Amino acid sequence: MAFSINVIQLVGFRIIQSLFGGLSTILFVVVGIVAPKNRLREELGYQIAGSTIGNLVSPGIGGAIASFLGYRMTILMQGVIFVALYRARPY
Repeated sequence: MAFSINVIQLVGFRIIQSLFGGLSTILFVVVGIVAPKNRLREELGYQIAGSTIGNLVSPGIGGAIASFLGYRMTILMQGVIFVALYRARPY
């Protein structure tokens, strides 16, 4: 989305991004499969807490960054952070 040059491209990229919106549901399944039975409640609690905190905090942080740097740079920073976190994963 950082490289869109008009509104049509921005909407199109946003539609493509929304196709991956079911990630939270998939994470519930993954946690249910991976977590041991005796720790399942605790692990699901962590997953729900992380999702909730992210949904509460991220719009404010993104809005603050966008007000200073603009939308294009904010979206570009999001992509850079995502790639950096992906490459830093322990496995």
